[in-house]
Amino acid sequence: MVRKITKQDVARKISSYLNRTITLEQMVDWAEEMICEAEYEEGDFELIKEVLSRLGLADVKEFGLSWDDCYNFLSRLGYQVRVFLFYKTDKKSPGRDSNPRSPPYQGGAFPLCYQGTNFFTFLFLCLFYFCA
Repeated sequence: MVRKITKQDVARKISSYLNRTITLEQMVDWAEEMICEAEYEEGDFELIKEVLSRLGLADVKEFGLSWDDCYNFLSRLGYQVRVFLFYKTDKKSPGRDSNPRSPPYQGGAFPLCYQGTNFFTFLFLCLFYFCA
């Protein structure tokens, strides 16, 4: 069965790469496979094909893949990119649940002015919001 690829599929894969849930090689392999075997969503054929082609070359030294490249791809796919910072801690904070993705503090995105922290202890977590 041939899989139909959408802009959302491509954006999710880039997001997974930026959030380090997949490696660059895994994203490149996926992009190459989608170029060869998938059908593209009607109306977005050229855009999806162009982004997949570029992702498929990301492991080639002359092309590479920068943060700006990912940002531009996501923007062209209809996404607004926002970066939220979460404090990296080695010990469990009071009231924190067992979910490793839950923040070690109360109240959502971590403020940059949090007391007693060093900026270099922050870990970047990229979240993407679809533009309506």
